[in-house]
Amino acid sequence: MPAIARLVLATAGPSVVALRLLPALAGGAAVVLTALTARELGGGRTAQLVAALAAATSAQLLAMFHLLSTSPFDVVFWNVVVLLVVRMLRTGNDRLWLAIGGAGGVGLMNKLNVGLLLAAVVVALAAGRRRRLVRSRFLPVGAALAAAIVSPDLIWNATHQWAQVSMMRSLRSENASLANSLTFIPAQLVVVGPALALLWIGGLGRLLRHDDGRPLALAYLGLLVFFAATGGKAETMFARVVPAGVVTTPHNAWTEERGAPIFVCTDQTETWAQAWPSARHYG
Repeated sequence: MPAIARLVLATAGPSVVALRLLPALAGGAAVVLTALTARELGGGRTAQLVAALAAATSAQLLAMFHLLSTSPFDVVFWNVVVLLVVRMLRTGNDRLWLAIGGAGGVGLMNKLNVGLLLAAVVVALAAGRRRRLVRSRFLPVGAALAAAIVSPDLIWNATHQWAQVSMMRSLRSENASLANSLTFIPAQLVVVGPALALLWIGGLGRLLRHDDGRPLALAYLGLLVFFAATGGKAETMFARVVPAGVVTTPHNAWTEERGAPIFVCTDQTETWAQAWPSARHYG
């Protein structure tokens, strides 16, 4: 992120508009990626439009994409990974692990927390009917690619007393509490709002019944429990909850394409358990 800020300042000078242009573009990319994921899940044009509009009108996302920080780009990388995973599930092409590893590696350079999404997806695949994808020889290659891409960041931390670990411990001591853990899941409904909650909850149920989307739904539920157990912030969790696509169902009244918008979690909270001390990029 400091490198991006320096690049903007070097090319456009100290301009607030320039500094906010890149996160705005990231927001547009997230909306497009949402529609593309909807298409991968079988949604037609109307369903893709509904999913994109749900992402574009999210208050949390709108607030995030006006400020240059790591978070707007984090949303984009999570969406790219989700899109690639859905495509791999739909096509069975395990070579996509290479693209997932590449996208994940670049995302890890921005924020290390995208690694939680990758881990949750692998666990969900191993626990479900898609174990063949976990046994693929391309998975370790993709993991190695991601590790190679993020290695400069890890080397920097290793030579600077693991600054990210210190930052995460500080955040956890400030924010993690029993109250956050107890209210985390109920607070999701408040943060999402009643209108989008209908899409979110109904879509999650459809996703669980969708062969191509079920691993993502299981990954979402696993992360939801993890974040609640670690005392995460509800508003930070929803900052990465985006309409990830459309699940086709027979005789659906939502759209003529017989699809319903679904929401998939693509983030975590700012406060992690000690097991993931460096999961958030401090910059």
